[in-house]
This record gives sequence, C-alpha cells and structure tokens, in this order.
Amino acid sequence: MGKPAARFTDTTVCPMPMHGAGAIYMGAKTVVINKQAAARVGDLAMCPGTAAQAQTMSNAKSSGSPMAGSGCDNNKCSEGPGGSGGGGGADSVVMGSATVTIEGAPAARLGDTMSHGGKIMSGSTNVTIGG
Repeated sequence: MGKPAARFTDTTVCPMPMHGAGAIYMGAKTVVINKQAAARVGDLAMCPGTAAQAQTMSNAKSSGSPMAGSGCDNNKCSEGPGGSGGGGGADSVVMGSATVTIEGAPAARLGDTMSHGGKIMSGSTNVTIGG
C-alpha cells in the first residue's frame, strides 16, 4: 500500500534539540501533485534550529569568540550539523520510494526520513506513492 505523496510546503519535523517543525521548500520542476511541486530525495526543508544556530555562530564570531567556527559569517555558517554544512537552515529528504522516481530521484512520501533524523509529517490527501 502506498503512502501520501510529499510536496512543496508539506511539513517536516526535526528531533534535534531546539529545532522543531519546518516545511519542504524545493520540489520537482515538471511534476505537480495537488498544485504543488512533488518532493524527492535531495529536496530541502527549512529547519528553524539550524538557522538559529547559524545566527548564534555568526554573533559569536562577530564578538571575537573562539567558539565560532572559521567558516561562519553574518550570512551563512558553513560548519555545523544542519543540511549541507549547517548554517543555511536546511534539512534534506534522505529516504524515499524504492520503486517510484521523479526527475531521476526517489519520490518523497509521508513518513520518509530527513537528514536530521526527523520525518515528513504531511502529504497529499488523494495521491499515494508505493515502494
């Protein structure tokens, strides 16, 4: 039995301390589900905790703290736990369908895993994807 298809703006949750809920903000350019871009493995979701961590690191660097990583600045922290390095506030879909691909990447579905260990928490009410 299939799982509800995940799309642009569907919610995610991050179990890391002080992170929380986010939403998928990327999707397929050519596949639309319920008027939203279909989500796939590799698509990004906002993780409020990583954005806050980046700001904290940026503030620490501005004040000369040795706790700030060398790759941190006022706009982005390239070091840390979030997404592709931590500072941009990104989490990413890392698990999807084993049998359905969209634009060459596995389709994302309700319950599929995110890079911070969380899950996709919402999806289409009338489109399911197997595998």
